[in-house]
Amino acid sequence: MRAVAIVRRESGGLVVTHETSLCDEWGVRRKDFGLADLLGVRFRAHRRADAQCVSSTEHDRVPGHPLLVGLEDAPRIIHGVTRLDVTPSASFAAPPITLIPSYPDLPMEKVFMRTAKTDVAQVFLREVGAGRVLYFPWDIDRTFWEILDVDHGKLLRNAVAWATNEPAVVTVKGPGVSRCHSVASEVVAHGASRDLTNPMMMKGPIREVISCWRAGRSRAHAQCSRERGSATRGRTRLGVSAKRRVC
Repeated sequence: MRAVAIVRRESGGLVVTHETSLCDEWGVRRKDFGLADLLGVRFRAHRRADAQCVSSTEHDRVPGHPLLVGLEDAPRIIHGVTRLDVTPSASFAAPPITLIPSYPDLPMEKVFMRTAKTDVAQVFLREVGAGRVLYFPWDIDRTFWEILDVDHGKLLRNAVAWATNEPAVVTVKGPGVSRCHSVASEVVAHGASRDLTNPMMMKGPIREVISCWRAGRSRAHAQCSRERGSATRGRTRLGVSAKRRVC
């Protein structure tokens, strides 16, 4: 379990979702998570979320929480398709996301929340040794892949940023869709982006209007310098220009 050792001793970060480690390498269901001690929770039961099961973003309870960046105007978000009932085995602060029980979606006069607030955590964040661990007990990643809900994308982005707890090696800013690669060695870090903007990509959270022909610019930040035989990351600006076409 080298990954566990990295989290505990080497300031590593781990983002875990849903049933991760609940089965062994042969797909056989375990009685509890293989990473239970690291996650700080124990498995209780598997549940399928109903259509109107949603999550509440607890801006009042935990104002300014890094997991809720970009969700300031979203008091509720879509939940996943399946979730797990878990019991905390460690101490956690107030959760930034909680569960709102399901309610009818028809007839229209009955579409309202029966319970506006609960204390049922839908994310668990903790520091373990020198590292950080974040666990979503629901299938946020699978649901985001299927419906491309922008709020789920922000949550996943913020989760990775919180868990890694360090500046990004490469950042890309600008309109359109770009694919970014970062390859780091002992003394070299390389960032590259290739434009992928096209009409087929304009779906889900990608809702930009870009002129048919436009000179674009994206910037990657990366630098490595030798210090006592190891690589240290800093910030250097690398300009990459491209033309984006959306018709």
